Amino acid sequence: FAHEAREEGLPVCWLTLDAPDADPRSFFEHLLLSLRQSFPRFGERTAALLRAVDDAAREHRAIATALANELAEQVEEFFLLVLDDYHAVGAAPEVNSAVDWLLQRLPEGCRVLIGGRTIPTQLNLVGLASRLDVAGLGVADLRFRPDEVADLMQSHDGYGVHPREAERAVSRAEGWITAIVLSLHAQETARFSGLLRAKSQQEPVYDYLATQLFDRLPPDLQDFLMAAAILPTLSAEECDAVLLREDSAARLEQLVQLGLFVEPLEGDAAGVAGDWLRFHQLWRAFLLD
Repeated sequence: FAHEAREEGLPVCWLTLDAPDADPRSFFEHLLLSLRQSFPRFGERTAALLRAVDDAAREHRAIATALANELAEQVEEFFLLVLDDYHAVGAAPEVNSAVDWLLQRLPEGCRVLIGGRTIPTQLNLVGLASRLDVAGLGVADLRFRPDEVADLMQSHDGYGVHPREAERAVSRAEGWITAIVLSLHAQETARFSGLLRAKSQQEPVYDYLATQLFDRLPPDLQDFLMAAAILPTLSAEECDAVLLREDSAARLEQLVQLGLFVEPLEGDAAGVAGDWLRFHQLWRAFLLD
């Protein structure tokens, strides 16, 4: 989406968030840097205010107001602000409050794209929706179809892919494009074979799951995931009985909230602890391995 925006000449300011950005000072500093990607002279007053305050968390609304006002005064063109990996700050109250404050005050020419593994529940999405100021894409919208994988292959290396290969890749990855792309890079000649095997942690998909997800989780949640992976389907009652635990409902709810490749079984759209859930098959294979 950002690539298409740039192709059309639309300025794109991209901020990939990480755990340290849960600190409001770090968040605002990196936000200013991202805006300066397209507007190099922007933000002098906001930066000065950020340096002057002792407690950026307490003054987060004042800083956000200064930033919004400076944008309105200095940036006349239409532009896109991307806040990627928003789940990294999803539990930070002051950062979410600052983003909420900004969303109400940003100039008309600014569009904000928030991406992450979870829905940003601390943002006032209901208020935005009531004004028709928000739209969203979920997991189902982002799953690739076989024809889209074929198009991706064509644009990636200039060669086509047999429809059956594309269908197998989509089936194995459940449309998850990251797994498909990693496999393409790792298996240039035998394109999807790495994705279809995926037996070792040395595989690129497994490496991604380990470094980007599993290794960042607390040990107690890692233990629950590895134990629960023996079950093809999950419910709080079954996990408690099989794993000899009493906290499975809370753990499953935590997995849902964190977006850790768990989803309701077909025909059950609630997705809350106590319902039947399942792991993404690549995620479950990784945990079992």
